[in-house]
Amino acid sequence: MISQSDPDYLETKEIVLGQQSVHPRHQRLIDWIELTYQRRPINIYVDRIGPYRKTRLSVIFRKEAEVGAFKDGSGFNFNNSIQASIAAEYERLEPWYAKFSLRQKIDALVIFTSFEQVARCDVFDQMKEDALLGVVSKIFPNIWCVKKMLSYPIIFFETDRDIKGLDSGKKAEVRDAVRSLIADLDFCGCFADDVFIGFDSKENFEKSYQSNWFYYSRDH
Repeated sequence: MISQSDPDYLETKEIVLGQQSVHPRHQRLIDWIELTYQRRPINIYVDRIGPYRKTRLSVIFRKEAEVGAFKDGSGFNFNNSIQASIAAEYERLEPWYAKFSLRQKIDALVIFTSFEQVARCDVFDQMKEDALLGVVSKIFPNIWCVKKMLSYPIIFFETDRDIKGLDSGKKAEVRDAVRSLIADLDFCGCFADDVFIGFDSKENFEKSYQSNWFYYSRDH
């Protein structure tokens, strides 16, 4: 699950919105994962990948923090033993897959992903940049511009010195204003806990990125 157009995101979005239910065949595995690992997925999406059509099980949680519970000590890779355990349980619950995997000699690949991470981009994508500029400029009238990144805005002032002098109260005020603007679009409550707002300057944009938005977006 990477973008709003991915089929696993679209299916899970419909589940979150109550427009469809989790597939009955996956409900038993979801129950087992919750019982075993004290984390309940909101969906399981199965597809095939690679030239050998390997089965991939995407175990989808609502929040990114829940995905972290299934990573190894490095914090970057998934826990191999947990992946193997869930793959084995999937095979046990799906007799047809046991025959398939025996014939192909390929175990299912289990991955863990967060719905909220993509949903934040989905929600924020619907927000108009002009609307953002309108609420921000009421609090900071001397900004250069407001730019939308994937899931958060960046407020640009003219110089680096302008950013260093920002009042913390004003920062909180603009965060509340942006949160209110997002609230009407936030279909899943993914911005309920916090709204991140970045601050940068035209000076830095010109000096570090040669005034090129493409270069800037790669770092943000």
